[in-house]
Amino acid sequence: MLEDDTGAPMVDHQTKAGLIWIAFKQRLGVSEFSQSNLKLDHFLQLQLDFTPLVQPFTTKEIDGVVRSLPSDKAPGLDGFNTDFIKKCWFIVR
Repeated sequence: MLEDDTGAPMVDHQTKAGLIWIAFKQRLGVSEFSQSNLKLDHFLQLQLDFTPLVQPFTTKEIDGVVRSLPSDKAPGLDGFNTDFIKKCWFIVR
């Protein structure tokens, strides 16, 4: 169901299609830009310390990812499923 500008419900396909066509035609060809009231600087925070982004992965993090893998899935063409990788992780690591 769609509603027109007056709030009247539109339920049949043809009426809804007409309503969407009118809305599209009203927007098509509008080239003037109205000023946005959105203040991006309120949402963006300046972060100068990027060291957390370049830190190497820890063994604990990698072990956690391997433990959280779903069992019985084959991530690659070699056919080794994640259950095999989990059980042999102490060797594969």
